[in-house]
Amino acid sequence: MEAKNLRIGNLITIHNCLQEVVELPLPENCTSENTQGIELDIYWLNKFGFSDAEYKKGYTGVDFRTNLIMDFVLTKPKFMGEWQESYCFDLGQHRFVTVKYVHELQNLFFAVTTTELEMKQDISACS
Repeated sequence: MEAKNLRIGNLITIHNCLQEVVELPLPENCTSENTQGIELDIYWLNKFGFSDAEYKKGYTGVDFRTNLIMDFVLTKPKFMGEWQESYCFDLGQHRFVTVKYVHELQNLFFAVTTTELEMKQDISACS
């Protein structure tokens, strides 16, 4: 993982412990060997409030608020074909952004909505 892809508030693991990025650049003891992204899965999507309930098969999403209530929707792995290894944000016309890690989801959500993706459920971190 490259630190240039991180923002303050991103969730990552350092020495296998969940951490929130609080400063950039990362401290010197955070190396590529001990600092990793958190694989995006249904557990993390649920923590951020994503749900399948309002979407057609193969999609999951979360509401966000600007002046209106809007949706941020991802396609599930394998939905677009066997080649699709991770969740994807559909840009239309067969273009998409692959979202493999939690910090990538946080960054893409902010880029698209200009709001931070909020945690809907508590998480535990290492002390």
